[in-house]
Amino acid sequence: MNHKRNQDTCKARTRFFIAFLAVCFVMIVAEKAQAQTRYWNESPTITFDRDNTTGALQVAVGYAAWSLGQRTGLSLDLTGFGDERTLGTIHVRTVTRSQATAEGATSSALAYVISAFYQGTDQLARAELRVLDYEAEFLTDRLLRAAVHEMGHAVGITGHSPYPRDIMYRGTGYGDQRYTLSAGDISMLHANYGQHGCHAEVDRDGDVYIPAIEGYGAELVTTGAGTFTLGSVSDSGETCSGAIAGSVVTLYDVRATDGRYRVELDMLGADFTLIGVRDHGTAEVKTRTGKVRPRGAVTESGPVD
Repeated sequence: MNHKRNQDTCKARTRFFIAFLAVCFVMIVAEKAQAQTRYWNESPTITFDRDNTTGALQVAVGYAAWSLGQRTGLSLDLTGFGDERTLGTIHVRTVTRSQATAEGATSSALAYVISAFYQGTDQLARAELRVLDYEAEFLTDRLLRAAVHEMGHAVGITGHSPYPRDIMYRGTGYGDQRYTLSAGDISMLHANYGQHGCHAEVDRDGDVYIPAIEGYGAELVTTGAGTFTLGSVSDSGETCSGAIAGSVVTLYDVRATDGRYRVELDMLGADFTLIGVRDHGTAEVKTRTGKVRPRGAVTESGPVD
């Protein structure tokens, strides 16, 4: 009797575990699906509110536009001042906490995006990027990370990463995230943008993020002129950013705001030394033109931070 009871208990636990895995899988798939539902069919322009902006915010958004432009193929040009809720634009402005609350932002949000899309399509029509006024006074690491995170939402990422180091992590402090999109963040971009997940990217601090090499995503943290140490590592499952032969790491396409490079590094354990850099050309990407912008009703989605 006890033997049969133990067998039944074991079977019940197994069924529960399988059901639990199935629920987790469904949740992951649902999150992925939600995160791939919006895209810009043609490149939007970025405008700032004439009366509610700061120089620090404009610099941060400029960097975010460059980084996201590399990953999506959008040009994301900053065109100066403009009006909010204008079709074909990502409009940026500062807001007070009370204004953010009135627009439905959470009490912990430091910045957020309100997007609008054409009914019956996945195509974005406009986006409003808001940053709390006291967060935009000075050019801080947190403001830069917030700008990249919110620009991710502005180009169509509606979900969040479950990993705290990812820039698209649902966090409130932007304290530990990298400045660039990880392989997981890139996977949340709409498939219509195509494949822009391979190139390595140098952020403003000089750290290098490699999305996919030997099946992993890796972060190289700068320790001085031409030297790096291995930071975080993630499982990307792909190899397209470069190759490792013996102790030599070759990165095919490394992009920084001043250009594109082919880079070779000497690897000794977790330490890397720069041994060769070759100019790869301009860091600009081809402007995305897409099809004719659809006409029709526009639906606005609630704020996402």
